[in-house]
Amino acid sequence: AAPALFMTGSQDSNSTPAMSAAMARLAPHGQCLVLNGERHMMAMASPEKVTKHIMEFLDTAGDAGVKPETDAVFDSGEFRRALGSFLTGVTIVTTIGAEGEPRGFTANSFTSVSLEPPLVLVCIAKRALGHSAFSTSRGFAINILSEDQKAHSGIFASKAA
Repeated sequence: AAPALFMTGSQDSNSTPAMSAAMARLAPHGQCLVLNGERHMMAMASPEKVTKHIMEFLDTAGDAGVKPETDAVFDSGEFRRALGSFLTGVTIVTTIGAEGEPRGFTANSFTSVSLEPPLVLVCIAKRALGHSAFSTSRGFAINILSEDQKAHSGIFASKAA
């Protein structure tokens, strides 16, 4: 199982700290990170701070030598409820490229595949500029957007992202 980071701001009323903590508990190697004082759209308001925490997570996650857990407790009902709260159909998927540069894309192809084992699916076109970064990265983050964030997804929909 791959490590997963669920990051939110302490003042975020859309993606609350409780929601992030619940999702992190469901992931075999999930980690919840709540940034004090940050609100909704913290990636736009404090991009350096958010990027710093993502980079730290990716650096430590890749070195963890994670192995599948055979005794992990998984609650498919909680996983189903967490996925059921995803309403907008728009996500931003991010990773770090081979040279350490942040990469990301807007995806409306995020979907639940299986409750047991817990699997989600995100698709990226082979011709996309970020395809090689995602196909060779050690991990990635799926950022689930609220309805009022759809306009901001355009930043990651560009070819430069």
